[in-house]
Amino acid sequence: MNPWRVLVIVAIGAVVATGCLTTNPARGVKATGEHLFVTAHGGFRQGDRAIDEQDFYRIAGDTQAVAAVRQRRLNLVAEQMAWQAAGLASIGGLVVGAGVMAGGIVWTTVSGPIGLVALLPGVGLFTTSLVLVPLAYVWAADAADAMGAPTFSVERARTVAERYNRRLEGATSSSSPRRRRRGTPHRRPDVRERRLP
Repeated sequence: MNPWRVLVIVAIGAVVATGCLTTNPARGVKATGEHLFVTAHGGFRQGDRAIDEQDFYRIAGDTQAVAAVRQRRLNLVAEQMAWQAAGLASIGGLVVGAGVMAGGIVWTTVSGPIGLVALLPGVGLFTTSLVLVPLAYVWAADAADAMGAPTFSVERARTVAERYNRRLEGATSSSSPRRRRRGTPHRRPDVRERRLP
């Protein structure tokens, strides 16, 4: 098996095992026939229920927006995994760098300045890893936070919601006469029946 493939599989396994991976929050919510709307704080709702942006656009029928949201979130998952793998590798770099530094110190005390051949690279690896560990996890956390941020503007979401709600109201009003035909005939109120006070 290809060693790079093994390394990628191990890195993915290690990242998933940490439990720090934020995945796509879309849950495949079904259309309930209730209106879609955007809250004042930019949240997405179907009736009284809060839903995810991707589900919102899928229910509204905006396939371009759904594809864009999904692709952006796949990229954010990949970014999180890359930064978390870099953080794990940097922890390994700390261990190796500390070991090489210790070896360089021992070699320097025993053999003189020749031990600097090991000591200086060990210091470099240890210092670089020490800086990269927190940075990698901060950048991974930023990518995770971006998962919940909206992909499109509130104006687009409101426009899509209005279009969907108009279709919904049109379908409801066009289906109501059919219901009347099935039951008792609809009787129009006679104008003469209205009494003025």
